[in-house]
Amino acid sequence: MKNQIIRFTLGLALFIAVTSATAQSIVTIGATDRGYYDSTGFSEGDGANYLAGQNDSYRDWFLFDLSSVSPGTIVSAQLMLLNPGETYSITEQEGHYYPLYDGASGSGTFQLWDVSTSASDLENGTTLAATFADLGSGTSYGSQTFSSADDGTFFTINLNSDFLAAAQSALGSGQIAVGGSIDSGNSGFIFGWSGGIDMSDTMLVLDITPVPEPSTLALVSLGGLNLLLFRRRK
Repeated sequence: MKNQIIRFTLGLALFIAVTSATAQSIVTIGATDRGYYDSTGFSEGDGANYLAGQNDSYRDWFLFDLSSVSPGTIVSAQLMLLNPGETYSITEQEGHYYPLYDGASGSGTFQLWDVSTSASDLENGTTLAATFADLGSGTSYGSQTFSSADDGTFFTINLNSDFLAAAQSALGSGQIAVGGSIDSGNSGFIFGWSGGIDMSDTMLVLDITPVPEPSTLALVSLGGLNLLLFRRRK
């Protein structure tokens, strides 16, 4: 009886320890690069401003490297973008006061899209008109309404199943880009004067279920077998 109890206890402990090791984990990835394109044929990257809006004159983009993320199944994902808070009358130049950060103006819907433009073309502004169009069309990755109440906060967009599928393909091997735009005809904007925002405040948050190692699967099986044998003897 004593040996059975010891065996049961060891099996239960092993089973719990191993299954805990394969539980979901949250992975936060900072942007590799970000920037914007405007409707006149201008673009800026290298961690620049990520303004979007003003009658759809500006569209932004975000690039994330998933090559170093451990294999697993992506369960959910969020894009978190720091929206600057309004700060006026701080910097004076030539007798005029300039806003350091505008954040959001007006209200509307910020929409995220897939990006078919290559990462190098996106960063280098190689195909201006085509890339501008790309950043506001295609497959939707999610959306979120905004207003000036979002100033000084992390603006968070829950990403949909189409994004999860694309990110899953890039997991452990490549990059994924996301484009952003505001509903057409809306004179408002979001992420104004965001060029001073640190790149670490542009984040992709993934909820991942890791792929168990072969040795882990073997341990799970062993723990389960011990519990089964104990129940049968009991």
